[in-house]
Amino acid sequence: MIKSFLKNHSIHKKIVPHFDYLFIYNPTSFFTIWVMICVGMYIGHLTFYNYPQWIISFDLKILFLFLSLTLIIGSVFIKNKIPSSETTTNNKQKLFVANNKALMLSKISLIIGFIVLFLTNIYNLMLGSLIYIVFTVMFNKNNTIFKRQSLLNLFIVFLIGTLLSLSGYVAVISQGSYFYSLTGSFSYLILIKFFLYGIGYTAIFIIIDIKNSSFEKSLSNVYGMRLMIALSTLMILFNIFIGFYLQEPLITIACVVSIPFFLYALIRKLDKDIKRAIYYPIFIFNFFISTIYPYLFILLIIIFYLSKYYNWHRYNFHFPTFLVEND
Repeated sequence: MIKSFLKNHSIHKKIVPHFDYLFIYNPTSFFTIWVMICVGMYIGHLTFYNYPQWIISFDLKILFLFLSLTLIIGSVFIKNKIPSSETTTNNKQKLFVANNKALMLSKISLIIGFIVLFLTNIYNLMLGSLIYIVFTVMFNKNNTIFKRQSLLNLFIVFLIGTLLSLSGYVAVISQGSYFYSLTGSFSYLILIKFFLYGIGYTAIFIIIDIKNSSFEKSLSNVYGMRLMIALSTLMILFNIFIGFYLQEPLITIACVVSIPFFLYALIRKLDKDIKRAIYYPIFIFNFFISTIYPYLFILLIIIFYLSKYYNWHRYNFHFPTFLVEND
């Protein structure tokens, strides 16, 4: 009865338009953002605990970090959705007003984001500025550099993942201090861990690029789909062996559980295998990091089901979902 009401009642068609300005931020995209911030926090907590688990203590500056980066990155996502040129439509005035509202929302989010980020610490402020610059370059639809030099995508994505992790790491090791000395905070082992998680982040992006390639010189079109899947699979295998050697449990077990989906994509190359190699590893990494930071799990559950509700009643579209249809 409840399920039928949530799925079929006409009142939901009147409710969901009020969520438009929330979903213009594309909140499900943050599943790949928040997890990397938490990865950095995890590496930071390893300097204080042997194996941190179930950390539920409230830290206001961590909240500021998540809120600020969400608003800053979200402002880039919003701006990327605004058409760069006049779109043919029967109601250009409405389109103009909608675009102006979206652009204003993007600017407000950016300003508030940096104000909140300023309240964290000086290092997170610098890292947040770098993240904004990199995201702006990466998602600037007028910039064709990535169409001309596809391999540059991999470096930029690796850089994004690493910067996000560094933000979480610095937020933890600063222990609430605004001006904290970073002397001795980056050992050789810690840098290797950042490298491993950046590699894992990049491996998932390669599969996403294969699924969503929309321009002629995408990675899969230039170098071949099988080669790019093989590269991402090798990255995950590399993480398994090095993570096991370094006795780094999180990256090792997350990659071990994820590797079958990459192997299926490599062997069969079916569309459903490509989708599984995206959806399931993202879920797996979020699931394991949520056993350390359960607040993340609560946030993900809310966004997941709210997005399903919104997309179904607004666009008659089931997303997000773990169900992958058979061909």
